[in-house]
Amino acid sequence: MPFKVFCENCGAVLYESPNTMPGIEYLTRRNNQKPDARYPPITLFIRNQIGSHCKYCGSKLSHIPKQVKVTPITSK
Repeated sequence: MPFKVFCENCGAVLYESPNTMPGIEYLTRRNNQKPDARYPPITLFIRNQIGSHCKYCGSKLSHIPKQVKVTPITSK
């Protein structure tokens, strides 16, 4: 399942997974296999792929999702 990560402060899209990329389920399973179990998989993913601050407004990013919204993908 594709997913997007938004900045809570400015609303900018910080990460958008392509449809050809494995979804968050795969990334979660892969990160769970890593030896660093101190952080949840979503935290590791955000730190590794996006960083700790928004590249547009500079605000510090939360590594815990504040909102999850499921929307259907429209075919073209």
